[in-house]
Amino acid sequence: MLATIGRTANAQLAKRPIPADFDHAQTRALLRIGSVNVLLVEDHEDSRRVLSNLLTHCGHGVAAAANIAEALRLLDDGQFEVLICDIGLPDGSGLELVTEAKRRQPWKKTVALTAHGQAKDREQGLRAGFDEYLTKPFDFHQVRSLLADPA
Repeated sequence: MLATIGRTANAQLAKRPIPADFDHAQTRALLRIGSVNVLLVEDHEDSRRVLSNLLTHCGHGVAAAANIAEALRLLDDGQFEVLICDIGLPDGSGLELVTEAKRRQPWKKTVALTAHGQAKDREQGLRAGFDEYLTKPFDFHQVRSLLADPA
């Protein structure tokens, strides 16, 4: 299954019966890449929901916000290790949020999500404080790889 975030795709999956000896626990263990607490900030509701569900399925703790104001409230209430943040938010820029988030607490990793993939956009994101920069649409495996070694 390919999980692509940031665009809609229609696909038909072949229906196959699950073998009687299928080890669900082993499969879940293989999906878990370590557990970190993630603050996810994404204004697109479907993308936020899907990414949050995928991260949770992989064993991470996820708090999700649709804008900067919600993200700052969550920061006041909890401790997070990884920030995954859209750049274009309805009440400001993720560039502003990463600066404020890093002022408030230490982070193992900060990841920008954006539809703007030009080199100057990436440089601006990294200068603002993001450690990683993903351009939409992105493959969920990219996110999993980044979280596999958040330090």
